[in-house]
Amino acid sequence: MIFSKDEQSNQLPFTDSDHFNMAKVFICSIFCTISVFLWLAGKDTILGALIITLGAIWNLFLPLNKSYGLVMSILVGLVYGLVCYTMGLVANAFLYLIYYVPMQYMAIKNMDDTFILKDKKLTNKESTFIFFYYILFFIGVYIFSKSVKNSIMCFMDSVSATLLALSALVRNLRVSTYYKFRFVSLAVSILMWAIIASGSISYSGALSILVMYIMYFVYEIACLIFEHRHYNSTALLQEQEQKQKAKQDMAQKKKAILKEKTKNV
Repeated sequence: MIFSKDEQSNQLPFTDSDHFNMAKVFICSIFCTISVFLWLAGKDTILGALIITLGAIWNLFLPLNKSYGLVMSILVGLVYGLVCYTMGLVANAFLYLIYYVPMQYMAIKNMDDTFILKDKKLTNKESTFIFFYYILFFIGVYIFSKSVKNSIMCFMDSVSATLLALSALVRNLRVSTYYKFRFVSLAVSILMWAIIASGSISYSGALSILVMYIMYFVYEIACLIFEHRHYNSTALLQEQEQKQKAKQDMAQKKKAILKEKTKNV
């Protein structure tokens, strides 16, 4: 290798960088602290603090160990899904209890060094299929939500669940448009939970779930920033490597020409 050991470390995936891991721990710690304060202040229950803590731990464990990541994703899905169902958010309950578990398994099983492939795009055929599939997904969860007694905010709940489900699929496909889908889905979920948390009826855990989705939004911003830096630094290193290789090739050619001239003399 042309680069030194320090320079080679810059070519590691951005998720392995110390700065990214520090940022991730900082973000999760801040929002877990907020959740605990909400509980101690009587604004939410210990269940809400548990939900956001599980969500934060899942983010921390996932890149470190696939088995722990899968266990934590199942725990988060189980707790969150049951909380949603008791509130009447049937579509989100379906999303976390049934849809997310196989999706998380696929994501963890196929986890690679590079999270999102910068140049990967969906074909027109794939985009059309996914569009109609999730239209049917939305219709299905909406009809199901309307049929369940005591369900609330059926339309927005179904929109939120559909967009979150779509962003999970796009993440597993690792296409470049992932962050667009992810930010839109999180924004809709944040709006929904803000409406629920500020409503006249008090739901246990609602305020902390709102905080959890804000945490996910901030976390994705950090991922986007570090991933952008990673691609830029990788491209720069590759360009420098090519230049150094070209210089070495030129030096070898000059050496060969000089050697040939020496022989002729």
